[in-house]
Amino acid sequence: MADGKQLSGLVAADKIAVSSNITVTFSKGVNAVSAVNFTLTPAGGTASPLTVTGTGTVITLNPDADLLTGTNYSLAIANSITATDGGKFDGLTISFKTDGLANVVPPQASRQLAYFNFNNNVNSNVGTWTVENVSSSYAEDRGGFANSSVAFNGTTDIIEVANGAALFGSSSTLSFWVWTDTTSGHGLFTMGINGFKGSQVEIDGKANWIKNAASFTNPDNLELAEDLFFNGDGTFNGNGGWQGWNFNTDLRPTGGVKNVMAMKWAHVVYTYDAGSKLRTVYVNGTRMMQADFNLWPDGDAKRAITGQKVFTAPSPEFSTKFAFGFAKDRSAGLWSAEPWGDYNNPGANHFKGRLDDVRFFDVALTSAEISTLYNAEK
Repeated sequence: MADGKQLSGLVAADKIAVSSNITVTFSKGVNAVSAVNFTLTPAGGTASPLTVTGTGTVITLNPDADLLTGTNYSLAIANSITATDGGKFDGLTISFKTDGLANVVPPQASRQLAYFNFNNNVNSNVGTWTVENVSSSYAEDRGGFANSSVAFNGTTDIIEVANGAALFGSSSTLSFWVWTDTTSGHGLFTMGINGFKGSQVEIDGKANWIKNAASFTNPDNLELAEDLFFNGDGTFNGNGGWQGWNFNTDLRPTGGVKNVMAMKWAHVVYTYDAGSKLRTVYVNGTRMMQADFNLWPDGDAKRAITGQKVFTAPSPEFSTKFAFGFAKDRSAGLWSAEPWGDYNNPGANHFKGRLDDVRFFDVALTSAEISTLYNAEK
């Protein structure tokens, strides 16, 4: 038994909670057993450490950590177990599947700095990050599994990550799933650190566009901010659009950006490659828009950009924390005099919606790698 469900049977049990204990009931009392008598193994993985307790006919197996989500497991019960009357157990292997979407190993996993899966907690599964959940709640994810994404109310909810500037390298990838609630009546600061002087993801209140405002530096250590603004109108430097844009997808024939993002789950990825000086946004695994700093005129400071950089001074205008649910954390004074930018104003551009599977890398993933990640996570 696990999660109140019978594991042994002709059909493998599924949707077993990842935090479950497993109870093994024998028909007779058994002699002393330990973890050596039980092996719990995920498909393609290594055995999960177990703490084994109990005497008599009932033995409890307590995994030392939560099991992987959406994963097939096998529980092997060894034939070395003996009954108190001298009888010998024949041995048995039982299969089951845990609840939730399958665990995904992303491309460039060794370059992943942080991964927030928001499965009933706000901690990162990668790296060591101090996280404060000031306010938020949990909701269904894109697979319909409860308590597997984090929800924001659009007025006060925010989660803060200490030392958030370290989430961004000179080259970077930010990947996330977002469910955009378009009923708030205001713009949606989805996440960020120090707004345009760090990195800020913003979605229009009706999901007509999505923007990443980010800061960069050059050999003179200048603070150079630039927006990557995707509204799906198809314009770029060759047809009347912004001079720095070299590609832009026209989504107007299919209903625009809102048809892809409003009141539904969408996968969004932002990359910056310092070597090529290219910034790219992908939605649902497809490249949607790209900007190229090489297209700026000779002599322009942005032409010499060397990489992305989060500027955290001066205080208190800027801080070192990254925020989910707003464009900056509560301590940063940036825009505090503006009704739309003051965190303490419930009518400001607080994010309303859900976030899931947020990943930070210190490398720009390629188009092929992003397609692979999207297809694995969806």
